Amino acid sequence: VIPETQEGGSLESRILGINGKVHSNPVRECMDQWFRFVLFSREIKHEVVKRAMSVGSDPAGGYIVPPGFIPEVIGDAPKLSGLYQYCRRIPVGVPAGEIPNLATDVSVTWGSENTAITENAPVLGRKTWAVNRMNVITKQSRELVNDSNPNVVDYVTDLFRRKIVEERDRVVVKGTGSGQPLGIYSASGLTEVTAPTEVDFEFLVAMHESVDERYFNSGSIRWSFSQAMKRRIMTVRDDEGRPIVHMDPTQGFRLTLFGHPISVETFWPSQTVFFGDLMYYLIFDRETLGMERSTEAGDATGGAFTSHQLWIKFFERWDGVPVVSVPTVPMAICKNVPAAVAGSVN
Repeated sequence: VIPETQEGGSLESRILGINGKVHSNPVRECMDQWFRFVLFSREIKHEVVKRAMSVGSDPAGGYIVPPGFIPEVIGDAPKLSGLYQYCRRIPVGVPAGEIPNLATDVSVTWGSENTAITENAPVLGRKTWAVNRMNVITKQSRELVNDSNPNVVDYVTDLFRRKIVEERDRVVVKGTGSGQPLGIYSASGLTEVTAPTEVDFEFLVAMHESVDERYFNSGSIRWSFSQAMKRRIMTVRDDEGRPIVHMDPTQGFRLTLFGHPISVETFWPSQTVFFGDLMYYLIFDRETLGMERSTEAGDATGGAFTSHQLWIKFFERWDGVPVVSVPTVPMAICKNVPAAVAGSVN
């Protein structure tokens, strides 16, 4: 038995030495820390002992990691938000409301002495919004939570965090507006660009110039389309034979088209091209992303307590809507770009 006493110096000296003589025996060090944890709940400092404790179901013991076991799960690379982060976020304190927008701008006239001044006034519209909840719940056995290495709670939390990032971008693109935000593709009022016979320089110029130049300096203006469409556009050259898609070194060598960044989104239909200012996609944020955990949720017959489970819940409440009913529409879209001809660069 190792006595729990402060006599003989610090914990480190008791582990590594006796009467001033240092013993460089890692097995002895690990066993010393192991038994001090079991008997006295003392902190474990040795990394090998910590790893061994992390995979056991018995809090006073645990199991040694089997030889060749790698505590990692191989999965998809995380997706970075390409659209949601550039939208305009408005914190709200109520579940529903409306926001006015300028539908028709004012005008002024010239007059002369003793003549009546022409009356004019702006025309205002409004956009309504209603917050909805994006949510999911997962249930894990307590045995899995205790025995897993890597930690299953951390792993599952990270998986759902990534999926929430994807879902945000999905609804910004294709949300139906029914029980979820209204997506750009589903909205009306955007400038609809006539479909070309092929994806060429003239078509992309027409897309670019369909948005008023006043928006070009916005930090949120960008192109967006699928990766298949990106591949087609990267083959397009100008009249001098130069590719029109460039890698901008000031933007981390990200692709730009006519000087504006590109967000590649798998949620766009393959025959769609979008260009516009995402500051005019409004996000009404009622509650930030939250996570709750419980081992007592549910009822007496089917709850986490009686099933010996850990329940994890993820939730987020917001609504989103594009505001395009302004005098100069800040977004343009072409939904019916013809499919690429087999064997051609497009």
